[in-house]
Amino acid sequence: VSGTLVRVHVVSSPVGVTEVRADVVSASSQAIQAAGSSMSEQIATVDLTALSEADQGKVRALLMKYQSVFSEGDGDLGCTNLISHEIPLLDDVPVWQRHRRIPPSEYEVVRAHNNQLLESQVIRESCSPYAFPIVLVKKKDGSLRMCVDYRQLNAKTRWDAFPLPRIEESLDALTEACWFSTLDLA
Repeated sequence: VSGTLVRVHVVSSPVGVTEVRADVVSASSQAIQAAGSSMSEQIATVDLTALSEADQGKVRALLMKYQSVFSEGDGDLGCTNLISHEIPLLDDVPVWQRHRRIPPSEYEVVRAHNNQLLESQVIRESCSPYAFPIVLVKKKDGSLRMCVDYRQLNAKTRWDAFPLPRIEESLDALTEACWFSTLDLA
């Protein structure tokens, strides 16, 4: 199941937001992928049988209105040109680390993953003086996760004086929220 919506008690709603009651709504990732490439076809497969006919229509209309925020596949990550990411460093001396040995049996895994990241435009080819080693980590299911060892870069990063919010404050800010979602980045 890619997600589950459960009934919540709404204390107040922002102006212009209509409430949509939900008991349990779910959609399996297999059902969504099997529906085809069209987002409207994928939305049509979402199981809303726990809702009334009127509420089903409202939820589908809401999903259609905001369909651009949903990913249509693993390579559909989205991109913004609103900001440019910069890492402020303590000095201008580039960090270069030797690559770590990768067993020849894993070359194809690394090559395939790199090609996927290039095609998805997550990474691009570079001639930068900065270089960091790839680290292959075995997952519980036996497959490999490709990571990068940025510890030396982190050591040269200028720390922001802006503190991270406390967990309690973040949870307090959600007390009036009516919809919750989770995201597993693993």
